[in-house]
Amino acid sequence: MMKKLHLLALLSCVSALGACNTVDGLVEDIKFMDWTAGSGPSASKAENFLSDGCPAAGAVPELANFVEFVDPARPSIQTVVSSARIGTIQSKCDYGSQSVTVDIRLAFEGAQGASGTGGTQSYPFFVAVTSPNGAILAKEVFAANMNYSSGNRQTYFESMRQIIPIINKDAGVHYKVLAGFQLSPEQLAYNRAVIAAEEAARLEREKAAKAAAKAAKKAAQDAEDAPVKSDAIIVPDTTTPTPVEQQQLDGPINIAPISQ
Repeated sequence: MMKKLHLLALLSCVSALGACNTVDGLVEDIKFMDWTAGSGPSASKAENFLSDGCPAAGAVPELANFVEFVDPARPSIQTVVSSARIGTIQSKCDYGSQSVTVDIRLAFEGAQGASGTGGTQSYPFFVAVTSPNGAILAKEVFAANMNYSSGNRQTYFESMRQIIPIINKDAGVHYKVLAGFQLSPEQLAYNRAVIAAEEAARLEREKAAKAAAKAAKKAAQDAEDAPVKSDAIIVPDTTTPTPVEQQQLDGPINIAPISQ
């Protein structure tokens, strides 16, 4: 089923922009998003948005995961009820005379946790459209529903259509379509802590790899500069003298003191 963020909703939101810009930290998150990364194996428009002029589509990193704990104040792996993440986002666009229509397909991956009890779990998520300066022009909240009665892992797909009014086609590339979960302050803090820990671990791995490469380079240089050691063994010559040598040895050998 294709759900829409209608043109009228966008225009009404533009006229009252202050009421639309309500996502905590969303604008700051947009600044750090890697819009050159692909959104999926078949997301041709999203992968090539710089060349084909389509608005980019992606998930806000800090809002791309939803983890529910028995006690949000004491998160642990044993108290996870369920979790969901936004997987691939495929997108394509079509330009009109004064608008660009962006179709996206979101894939959600859900998992029941150690404290899960089965049944249906609803994960609230939003889709938003931002202007070239990062302001939120439109934002609507939906729900990804997954039933864990048939298994601990579930998937959910949602198709969306956004109609963005633009002055001309060249302006379309500067708009963005964002997706993310509606999180509580505790869930947002948890996501940020996980991201920070993963980043610290990545930096530590890079540091270790550089140290190992430096050590290997030094060892190779030391081996190249070291003097060559000879392991040759000198063996006395025990061969039989030649006839000439034998003749030279024939005759008396006198050993006498030197006259003073």
